[in-house]
Amino acid sequence: MSLQVSNMKSIPDDRLFASYLSGECTEEELQAIETWLRSNPEHSEALNELIKAWSPDKKRPPVWNKSGLWLKIRDAAGIQQAPIPVIKRFSASRYLQRSSYLIVAAGVLLAVAVTLISFRTIDYLAQRQSRISLAVAKATQQKLTLSDGSVVTLDAGSSFAYLPQFTAREREVYLHGEGYFEVTPDDSRPFIVRVDDALIQVLGTKFSVRSWELDRTVRVAVAEGKVSLRGKRTPRRDAVVIARGQMAAVMADRVLEPPRDVDVDKYLGWLNHDIGFDDTSLQEILFHLERWFDVEFILEDDVLASERLTLHTRQKSIDSVLDMIALLTDLNYEYSDNTIRLFTSE
Repeated sequence: MSLQVSNMKSIPDDRLFASYLSGECTEEELQAIETWLRSNPEHSEALNELIKAWSPDKKRPPVWNKSGLWLKIRDAAGIQQAPIPVIKRFSASRYLQRSSYLIVAAGVLLAVAVTLISFRTIDYLAQRQSRISLAVAKATQQKLTLSDGSVVTLDAGSSFAYLPQFTAREREVYLHGEGYFEVTPDDSRPFIVRVDDALIQVLGTKFSVRSWELDRTVRVAVAEGKVSLRGKRTPRRDAVVIARGQMAAVMADRVLEPPRDVDVDKYLGWLNHDIGFDDTSLQEILFHLERWFDVEFILEDDVLASERLTLHTRQKSIDSVLDMIALLTDLNYEYSDNTIRLFTSE
């Protein structure tokens, strides 16, 4: 038969059960245990199975450390209990009479505890193997709610990976691209975002992360709360803390740029499909326009790729943006299906 954990946990006092297992309970406590055994046939059957499992020809077990044994059982099984008090020991003869039963019971409890830990480990590994990965199509955004209630909004062309259920110790996700996070507070489980060459850790806050292969720089702008940022190979003690209204970055050369005050709304404009660039190369501008409008650019004069522009518009059409680029650069453009050719006037 199988010994159910629920039966064991039905004892009114965990300290009493621990004392019984260690062979150090008083006569009065022993009577309480025996009363429990008689209260349910399953309790007696469980004890009989333990007795059968211990043959009389086995050597007497060594003296057990009661506190150490119970702490292992308690921690493994997840039982919250105060330290076991020092109580009156009953006679050594009575201890020897019951020692074989007690050690079997302790062994079973330890086995149950180890099984619980094993199941947790297997469950965690299974979750990692079943990590959900998604890629956001061009010209779209995607919003999802994670198992802890945190909400993530992903911009076009981004990729994201997460567990369907977070573990008991931490919440960890993976991002490449751009995302806005509204993290549910949980002091016991930090929320960790792994982004290319950087690691971002928070407890509960709102922030934006930008990381594209074009410049390989990870930028974090905080709208609410605080965020810790460091490179993958940066010691934890050297991480920077980004407060509300600040932005920090891990540069392509893995240098950690310290926090500075910024207009966070500019970093969040993409949430409303606002288009804004400050002193940005034409190459980078076209890269983002390709994501947002699902088009492909052909720049006939590569020299112009490094030209830096500043433009802001709330217009939602690609034509309005192209008109602004043409005005700032003297470039012309023409469509061919989903391809846009940019060229200089002859």
